[in-house]
Amino acid sequence: MKKHALLFLTSCLLLSFAGCSEKKPDAADDPITIEAPAESADTDGSEAQPEKGSVDTTQASEDQGKQAEQPEVSDGLSLYAPVLNETCNLIYNGFHEDDRFEYVSSGVMDMANMVEKDELLNILGYNIEDINNDGIPELMIGTIPDEKDEVSGTGEILGGYTMIGDDIVKFLEGWARSSYQWLGGNRFYYFGSGGAAYSAFGTFHLDPGKSELTCEDFYFTDTEGDNFDVIIPYHNTTGQWDTEVSQKSDMNEEELWKLCDDMRAGCMEMEMTPLKSYPFP
Repeated sequence: MKKHALLFLTSCLLLSFAGCSEKKPDAADDPITIEAPAESADTDGSEAQPEKGSVDTTQASEDQGKQAEQPEVSDGLSLYAPVLNETCNLIYNGFHEDDRFEYVSSGVMDMANMVEKDELLNILGYNIEDINNDGIPELMIGTIPDEKDEVSGTGEILGGYTMIGDDIVKFLEGWARSSYQWLGGNRFYYFGSGGAAYSAFGTFHLDPGKSELTCEDFYFTDTEGDNFDVIIPYHNTTGQWDTEVSQKSDMNEEELWKLCDDMRAGCMEMEMTPLKSYPFP
């Protein structure tokens, strides 16, 4: 059963390559979507869409000041209990019409809709560690790959959380068509797709004291106007899926996808504790 669920997730991603689109869909916008808890909209279980926009360096600077005031936290389970309890409550008790979620990621919601509870508790896990060496542990929730299943890869990170002052902030959110994998340390590989003509990939990292990912390199494809026979690669270092703020790449299609494969080759499996082991009250 574990293998079937992971195969389903992989098939969702592969199908995103195969579909053709007549326009650039909202689901394949920018990979970075950061909201502080006080400003977060209620989530009703529908798939979230990435929002356009570049990294807010002013907010990041303010976050660093607030982070410096936060003492070192050793009890990560207590620190992130609101996230883990909300996630487990969804898995154990399912969706209800009046449910509102503050922390659960879109990827976890998708899986909760399609995978049986007992199986989901085994293939979803969590990791709590200080990935960016700022004295504050981060929480990662993601899939646990099946070692016997070649298509499961290294597992995907569905939600990443850190602390800014007393607030839990989600700095990463992934799902089938907008996925993250761990590159080790504080770095992540991103891949997104909105159809045969629209794909994106790149690398990001979480700096110490920051509440959002910083883009290192971001590549995406777009059409030449309405001509879907001509696919043009673009590049930027802001993480925006926007031709107006990007440069056309000189790479051909073969070179582009080799670069994508080379980036993905650096992905690693993050050790996860299955959610079935979490002491859900």
